Amino acid sequence: MTTAATSSLGKAREHLLAMLAASATFRTWVGATGDDEAALSAAAAKSIWYESLPMPDSGNTYSDAEIDEYWPYALIATEDYAARRVANATYEDGGVFLIQLVGLADDADNDPNETTVLFENIAAKIVEELAALSEQAGYLEISDLRIVGGPVRAQPEDIAAGGRDEMTLNVRVQWGS
Repeated sequence: MTTAATSSLGKAREHLLAMLAASATFRTWVGATGDDEAALSAAAAKSIWYESLPMPDSGNTYSDAEIDEYWPYALIATEDYAARRVANATYEDGGVFLIQLVGLADDADNDPNETTVLFENIAAKIVEELAALSEQAGYLEISDLRIVGGPVRAQPEDIAAGGRDEMTLNVRVQWGS
């Protein structure tokens, strides 16, 4: 992405993306490589998308190559944004982002409970690392961070219809005033 955010909302979203990319667990999960922290963060950031993945190259289904390129990944969406008056001509803003962590289910010789625990161990650790990074320079000041759904596994009928056997975890990130 080459267009820099100029709004408070856009800058906050960029800070959240930077936090995810700085998470050691997220970096490992997405297979980020690099010689230093900046290179690792840049590599991890390639697995973070605003709102949705790019559309498949052809048709409505991702190719195996696209799956290898995109999965696992994180989506960042805006749930809420507002500016609140705190004094004459002075406003503070804040809002809520939703993060969806999405990975392919690791089901090789595992039972469903084991598959859930394997995914949750990674996804919940990423959430813990976001909390630890909050309020550090260059990152988003988080006022409330919570898992609001998941881990959830794709339904067999969705997989049979051409979907992926994936796991998701949804995280609500409240920031600002």
